[in-house]
Amino acid sequence: MSPDASQLFTTVIQDGYVFRVFGGRPRSPKWAKVRAEAIKRHPLCSACGSVKGLEVHHVEPYHLAPGLELDPDNLIVLCDETSNRCHFTFGHLWDWCKSNAGVRIDARNFLAKAQMTKAVDPHPPQEDSDAVDRNATDPA
Repeated sequence: MSPDASQLFTTVIQDGYVFRVFGGRPRSPKWAKVRAEAIKRHPLCSACGSVKGLEVHHVEPYHLAPGLELDPDNLIVLCDETSNRCHFTFGHLWDWCKSNAGVRIDARNFLAKAQMTKAVDPHPPQEDSDAVDRNATDPA
């Protein structure tokens, strides 16, 4: 049985930010700056394109590889507030105790599918107020 994830996290307040720390390993004092820089470089969720609730996820978990905590090549920006909850879905595979080594590929594939779906919308919004209702039947 998987342990309750809430028992594995500790809350740490650092530089005015509140962080949930996995495994009791505190963040580097440089983390807030590195996190802000990552979001500035990539201001959209890598999986769905959202700009809301962005989180910076470690591809290789920092509690297992502390030397990669601040490495920009080990970071991916994912959302955690939209209906997709991409950080939880793609970064942790629906379990905060897991990590997903293929998060970059999964995020890229999902974004491509989401963009394709938007591009081929069979019922795009109609701008003309006199347009015929697509559900109306022809009286003839």
